[in-house]
Amino acid sequence: MKAKLKIVTAVGVAIIAAALVMSELLAKSAYRRLSRATEFSSLFVGQPPTASPQALDLNLLIGLPGGTRRHRALVDDGSPAGQLYGLCGLYFLDRKAFEEIKPRYGERSDIVSQTIGCVSVKGSLRSVVFSGGPSSFEESCVSLRLTFGEWLRATFGRLRPR
Repeated sequence: MKAKLKIVTAVGVAIIAAALVMSELLAKSAYRRLSRATEFSSLFVGQPPTASPQALDLNLLIGLPGGTRRHRALVDDGSPAGQLYGLCGLYFLDRKAFEEIKPRYGERSDIVSQTIGCVSVKGSLRSVVFSGGPSSFEESCVSLRLTFGEWLRATFGRLRPR
């Protein structure tokens, strides 16, 4: 009986170790993709709407250990779009850091592509973070974490047939 318990324990430890290694590999890949992102995308893009890989990576990093550290690194070292994903991650993981870092973007003129649904536009980091009112960027961050049904209601719920 003790031998079986040792085997079961060893298998359990091996499974946990493999899961930790896999989650770290996934986090590193997601971080690498976000740090090199060329556009800041809404959760669903294109026709028909499909989940943007960047939004999936953002949500993965938010859910894994070390998310705050990784999002701070995105803000510091990422591409302009990657910095926006980092800022969004901090909005969820460390609101105080988000509030401290956000004002830095008031002077940023770096150009970033932004895709919202099926529309792509280019603008400065300043315009993405501060246009549309004081909480518009925060609303963009929140929208990256919606389910498809929530996104449909938020996007099209205001539309009524005539």
